[in-house]
Amino acid sequence: MLAKQLQLTLVALALVCYLPFLGNKLVWDDEQFIYSNAHVRNFAVGKIFTTSTTDGAGIISNYYRPFTTLSFAIDQQFWGLNPVGYHLPNMLLHLGSGLLLFYLLYLIGLSRNVSFWISALFIIHPIQTEAVVYANSRGDSLYTFFAILALTSFLYAYKQKSLALRFYEQRFVIKPLIFAIATPLLYLSSILSKEIGIATLGLFGLVYLQQILTNQKKHAFRKIDIAVLVGVGVIAGVYLWLRGSVLNFDNSYNFYSNASLYGSSIVVRLLTFSKVIWIYFQLLLAPFPLHMERDIELVTTLRSIFPWATLALVTALSWLGWREYKNSRQVWIWLGVGWFFGMLAPVSGIIPINGILYEHWLYVPMIGFFICIFGLLKNSKKYFKSSEKYVHIILSIFAAILIILTLRQNYIWGSPIRFYSHLLQYTESARIHNNVAMAYADEQELEKALEHYERSLEIAQVYPQTYYNMANLYIAMGKYEEAIPLLEKALELAPEFGLAEQKLNALHSR
Repeated sequence: MLAKQLQLTLVALALVCYLPFLGNKLVWDDEQFIYSNAHVRNFAVGKIFTTSTTDGAGIISNYYRPFTTLSFAIDQQFWGLNPVGYHLPNMLLHLGSGLLLFYLLYLIGLSRNVSFWISALFIIHPIQTEAVVYANSRGDSLYTFFAILALTSFLYAYKQKSLALRFYEQRFVIKPLIFAIATPLLYLSSILSKEIGIATLGLFGLVYLQQILTNQKKHAFRKIDIAVLVGVGVIAGVYLWLRGSVLNFDNSYNFYSNASLYGSSIVVRLLTFSKVIWIYFQLLLAPFPLHMERDIELVTTLRSIFPWATLALVTALSWLGWREYKNSRQVWIWLGVGWFFGMLAPVSGIIPINGILYEHWLYVPMIGFFICIFGLLKNSKKYFKSSEKYVHIILSIFAAILIILTLRQNYIWGSPIRFYSHLLQYTESARIHNNVAMAYADEQELEKALEHYERSLEIAQVYPQTYYNMANLYIAMGKYEEAIPLLEKALELAPEFGLAEQKLNALHSR
């Protein structure tokens, strides 16, 4: 009964945070991933699985998320461009991931109350807003849903548990062997939803070791368990090979087309990551202000405090984890640290990707962060005898603050102009000005749109989309001659930009 009450509370929390914002408009990269993507619009399943995610918008990229793109294509068949049709699945996936997380945490050995609090923080934390109300970020909640389902399936196979389901008068029993077969398939689904899903491979190893180390050695090293782990590893290996060969659309393992200090030096990337870690901690404990496109000063030398502070932190947590294991045969600290850093590894700079820090990168790692916090609190109880009562009070206050901040953040994401105006308070880039210009153009405020396109091109002249969008603005204003050189420039920067070529040919044939 208690479990059902806790699950209903999680549902209520998700509805309070996200239900009022189902009508939020499409913003940011929703254009190239959804409403200007021909593969989505035409339900071109073959193209969705054999080309880059943005190919349907005439842009070649190294994104490959066929399951997410397919889900957008299904949405468009039923909803057209009604934003509700894209936000509702995002909310349901986020809620589903939270409910699955509650069950997974209980399955690995946490109490119902602790599982509830970690799952509740996962659902209501404002850092999650970017991954939920931003339609194109569905990949985060979709890959997480499949990843947690895969981990749960693996634990059922490992523990030799069966699951009985009733449908009307029929009773179906899912046996451990079925879970063993399903686990690699669910893992593959996670990867095909978003590339970062491949990091879930590490979570299988972590959970397996946690089960072995916490007095469950009688279940260890069975052939079926090893077979499942090998199957998951083979899928990861084949996927990486494919991304480097037939699915290598635009250099899958280096997002930086232009040479830069960050893009060319793995040392600089990892040193900078040691600084980013502390920003992540701040965002998880004090999530304000929240915004995309953060400017981070690079760390280029070991004389910086950040690599040494991060090393000291990891060393201290490793030692505390050893003390926890030695005293209580539990490994929550180790599991949390491994989960947090393991799921951040793909965006740590090991592979040069198109960013240094994004809020939605914490979508899954935050689970490890709060598992680690739980381990630290649990092991401090003998020093603070009455701490449990105060922890519940503090958690309740913290949760109330998080809900308020989430509601505020969801409101900011409500309309493109509101969103980009908020963003320009903290950072300025060509991309942001291009997007706010598009928002003003949609509202027929053409002069304001033109002003922001011009500012975008003052900052950078490397984005073909900006030239294309500005050309469309001139066409709307009846200034066809001004549009032609902009389209030519877009094609010069991106020769395979099909939409720009079509528009240019149409103007030349006038």
